Amino acid sequence: MSESERLMAERQRHCQDEKRRLELALKENQKRTDELQKKLDALLAIDRDLRSRGKNR
Repeated sequence: MSESERLMAERQRHCQDEKRRLELALKENQKRTDELQKKLDALLAIDRDLRSRGKNR
């Protein structure tokens, strides 16, 4: 294997490792976003409920 082939193989491994790392980070960020969205939706529902109760008084 020539030096350039070895370097290319090393770069490919590095890129594959980086791709896996970024995919995991993306998956984790998507999970966190989904959790935050659920919390926001719950808070908005509480807010709507409290506002509608205030109008009925």
